[in-house]
Amino acid sequence: MSRNQWIILGVLGLAVLLVFGGLRGLALTYLTGQPPTPTNTRVIPLTTSTPIPPTCTSTAYPTYTPYPTYTPQPAPTAPPVATSPPVPPPAPTPTPMVDARCVDDENALHLQLLADMATLYEPVLSSIEHEIEQATHDRDWRRIRDLQQEAEMYENMKAADINAETARYQAALAACG
Repeated sequence: MSRNQWIILGVLGLAVLLVFGGLRGLALTYLTGQPPTPTNTRVIPLTTSTPIPPTCTSTAYPTYTPYPTYTPQPAPTAPPVATSPPVPPPAPTPTPMVDARCVDDENALHLQLLADMATLYEPVLSSIEHEIEQATHDRDWRRIRDLQQEAEMYENMKAADINAETARYQAALAACG
């Protein structure tokens, strides 16, 4: 096999690994309802008598402004009129807690995976580009057409991998909080 065929075979193998790895993460997230947890998590039993150190350094809790309480006004002395019952104020919605560490980890992973994809596809695409230049110099029009189709295929694969990673990243951020 030629060097280019080995490169293409390696790129395809790595692409398959990336796609199946992303699918595995999405499947785990879907099946468990939570993102895959890292293997170095600490399990603390619930029956411990010793105080548990906080894992977050922030002591600020989210606050909300309470709605004013409803105080009924005395009815006027006019003849009674049918009125609808008073509507209680809506309950305040709690603000979701965002895990900053989770967001930072997902940002780092997302950037790393995008960089891996770039190192995966760019050498192949530049090699194809060089072969197109050579075929143009040799005036091999059929080879040029074939190489352009091959380049388009790799561009589409790269775009699909980036879209899949972006979808995984957005789902992971949503799971962070």
